[in-house]
Amino acid sequence: MQAEEGEGREEREGPTPSISVAANDAMSSAPLDATPSPDAKQIYYTALGSRDNGEPAPGVFAVAASGGEIKQLAVGEPLIAPVNISISLDGARLFIADPAASAVFTLPASGGTPSVLMGTEGYSPRGLTVAMDKDGREFHPGTNYYVG
Repeated sequence: MQAEEGEGREEREGPTPSISVAANDAMSSAPLDATPSPDAKQIYYTALGSRDNGEPAPGVFAVAASGGEIKQLAVGEPLIAPVNISISLDGARLFIADPAASAVFTLPASGGTPSVLMGTEGYSPRGLTVAMDKDGREFHPGTNYYVG
């Protein structure tokens, strides 16, 4: 038995929402994880990008939450397979979990070269959380950040 046209579907009134593509364009593909900035104006994400020679390489990207031009923040080494991303509570620093590189990297939200977060080398991180301690401060021993 075939359903009549429109049968079983809930009709919506008003404008149909649109989806702005923030990944899978010429600059990046195969997004793995994303995190919004604390003010919700930017979306940061991990995906495949391209090296200068055109070869695919893992990277970190940013795009305005409202859509627009994608900004490449970091592509290639030391990143190998960045699977998770989070952001500091002040929005200044990104944290990238890369189990293939056996570390969590930090990266300025404006871009640059990722650096290993002290104390995370040799681990296979697969998830990230940036938290505040009971006094309302971000916490991580030795770096003032907690990544767990």
